Amino acid sequence: MPTNQVLALGGTVSLSVTVSGAAPVYQWFKDNRLLLAATNNTLTVTNAGVTNSGTFYVVVTNLNGMVISQPASVMVGNSSLLVWGNNNNGELGNGTTGGTNLPIMVASNVVAGAAGAQHSLMVTSDGKVAQTARMFANHGQLKKHDHQIEGRNSRLDGLQAAVLR
Repeated sequence: MPTNQVLALGGTVSLSVTVSGAAPVYQWFKDNRLLLAATNNTLTVTNAGVTNSGTFYVVVTNLNGMVISQPASVMVGNSSLLVWGNNNNGELGNGTTGGTNLPIMVASNVVAGAAGAQHSLMVTSDGKVAQTARMFANHGQLKKHDHQIEGRNSRLDGLQAAVLR
């Protein structure tokens, strides 16, 4: 089964599977798209860039049937979160309430993100999302009278409070 990988820009992605059975035929996919000429039990990408990040899996067939591997997540480089749009409530996460129609970077090492009409949420590999959320909920400060970002005067519901404990 291929394994998840995190590597630096210029590194080598190497995914492989081991199968038993006669005459296996391999076809690798990235983000549900067939990869041309990726028909071996090992998929190697040298000098990898950010665009090589994604979800990979392989389909193996022979005369007896077909097997699809578990997906493997590959992240190359220090992925950044770019945002744009209305920002009346600070939902872009850049510490201001001014909107923008051009993408701006608000975080690096982002592993997941979500957004809605009046919020944004990002999870970073170092766990800073909880710290930033605490600052927004506490008028932009972690300790009294030390305002690092523009915060909000708002309440957390029970679920949000439980996540931030």
